[in-house]
Amino acid sequence: MKKIGLVGGISWVSTMDYYKFINEGVNSKLGGLNFAECVIYSLNFGDIQALIDRGAECIILGCTEIPMLISQADVEIPIFDTTKIHSEAIVEFIIS
Repeated sequence: MKKIGLVGGISWVSTMDYYKFINEGVNSKLGGLNFAECVIYSLNFGDIQALIDRGAECIILGCTEIPMLISQADVEIPIFDTTKIHSEAIVEFIIS
């Protein structure tokens, strides 16, 4: 299992939801006491390098504002923009 870096939002409240949903998803697929290996970081916008330094192998941008400040070109590990992921899923749902 890969270690993820989670930037859930600009406050702990939204980060908590992402952490919960990710772990519930991993546990439902793997069962037992399996949960995501996760580095959670409260950042001062733009300090993504701290997650990489702590071993994150991907970054989840869980806040709608963060992708306006950080792009894939800024880091060497994969970035997942949840705004884009949600939008693509909605489009697939609408046209299916």
